[in-house]
Amino acid sequence: MCSGNFAKCLGITLIPLAILCLLCNILLLFPGGKPAENNDDITDEAWYFGGIIGSGVLMFFSIIFAGVGLLGAGYSFIVSAVAINRGPKCSINGTYTYPFSEGAPELDKSPEK
Repeated sequence: MCSGNFAKCLGITLIPLAILCLLCNILLLFPGGKPAENNDDITDEAWYFGGIIGSGVLMFFSIIFAGVGLLGAGYSFIVSAVAINRGPKCSINGTYTYPFSEGAPELDKSPEK
């Protein structure tokens, strides 16, 4: 499927690009490959931390949120499986019970009048 292949390609290319952006932002803090002697040697854009915040921190948060989404999906699956196993809650003689939790309930086999 086209969207599945695109998602794989996007994921594979985003991680190296995020690392590259992070490294580029760190290199901006070292003009000429040497530690800056004063803050005037460093450009204002380096202090905006675009590569560190945008590629590092926000990508890390997106991975965490994806993990939380995966946990939520797993929880939903487990709760749904338990609900299917127990069956619906029905009113029987004025009380609500789970009549299908032990399988199919015994049907009243008395002869019809």
